[in-house]
Amino acid sequence: MSTSTSSYRILAAGMAVTSLGRGLYVPTSVVYFSSHLRFSVAEIGLALGCAGVAAFLAAVPMGSLMDAARRPRNVAIVYALLHATAMACLLLVESNPSFTLVVAFLGAAERGNSIARQTLVATLFESADRVNVQAKLRTIANAGISVGALMAALAFSTQSPDTLKALIAGNAAALLVLAALSLLLPAAATPVMSMARDSGVTALRDTPFLAVTLLNGILSVHSTVLRVGLPLWVTLKTDAPTYLVAVLYATNTVLTVLMQVKVARRAQTVPTAAAMLRVSGVLTALSCLTLMTTQFLPGTGALAVLFVTTVLLTLGELTQSAGGWGLAFGLARTRSEGSYLGAFSLGTSVQDFLGPIIITTCLVGMPVTGSIVIALALVAVVSIVPRTIRFVHDRAQASPEPREDATLSRV
Repeated sequence: MSTSTSSYRILAAGMAVTSLGRGLYVPTSVVYFSSHLRFSVAEIGLALGCAGVAAFLAAVPMGSLMDAARRPRNVAIVYALLHATAMACLLLVESNPSFTLVVAFLGAAERGNSIARQTLVATLFESADRVNVQAKLRTIANAGISVGALMAALAFSTQSPDTLKALIAGNAAALLVLAALSLLLPAAATPVMSMARDSGVTALRDTPFLAVTLLNGILSVHSTVLRVGLPLWVTLKTDAPTYLVAVLYATNTVLTVLMQVKVARRAQTVPTAAAMLRVSGVLTALSCLTLMTTQFLPGTGALAVLFVTTVLLTLGELTQSAGGWGLAFGLARTRSEGSYLGAFSLGTSVQDFLGPIIITTCLVGMPVTGSIVIALALVAVVSIVPRTIRFVHDRAQASPEPREDATLSRV
């Protein structure tokens, strides 16, 4: 068995376990925070915003540590253990200050864990395979999330705080399993072509690259709409049962399992990845408008449109994630994959900070006006995507410094 094949199987196994845990956690978290811990929408939005700030501040340092380590696998293990610890701490929350602090810690730990997984893909696989590998891992992730979300839906029927705590604890346990599985990965992987790091230009000084990360981050708002806006909308703006949140989330993940790899095949190059981002923005804008209409519809009609909204959000997610991978791997500099992937996540971190505040304030707080404003803003962003990414890509092609086309060897 080749090293790349065995590495993929280990990464896939880890992704399957942790995605099951995430499926237990995501639909549970907002309901647990609002219904059982009795935090207000504003308090939840602020805590999630702080998590975004923590993720933003941690992204590049945690990615750079992956680049600097002789054994990046070991750093990835530490990040997984930090993520598990943060998740367990969530069960000890009693006050709003402790809630905000723990959620911020969780945001930083989760971002580091995500960057570690992507950096391992960048260092363990050849450039032509990375987007496809990432798409397959995402497909596995969404299969696990779907199963976990359905399990959460069954648990919701009890409305017991202890049951919801058990679901969160299950996610912490899954992250511990991920850390154990990571021990089976190759200890190190380095490009043959150069052991020296790129000099002169760092990720944080690459201003055009950072502009692309910001556009990608704005277009990733679909995740906040799905994770925060949709659960609050169902709970506060409709008469639908609470368990519908988990069902809609499971619908999202099932569709992603079926379509992610196919969509990713259309984002193998930087130009095609840019096209995917444009499509994503339009689809997410449409989802905000359809969600807005559900408050005016009777039960059955609202239910149907909620599913349509979930489908649009899912398509927006598929196209944005595929486009983001294509750009992240395509524009990252050789031997600086961790720092560039960390920097690429900064746009998402900005969205993680501002997204919950905007979605809770505008989409939920001002259902009609807010939905229209968010949709128009997404269309405006889409209009500048092609020219911006074309400039960055042309600049990258003209750069004399080596990029993501080195043959890899494992040590």
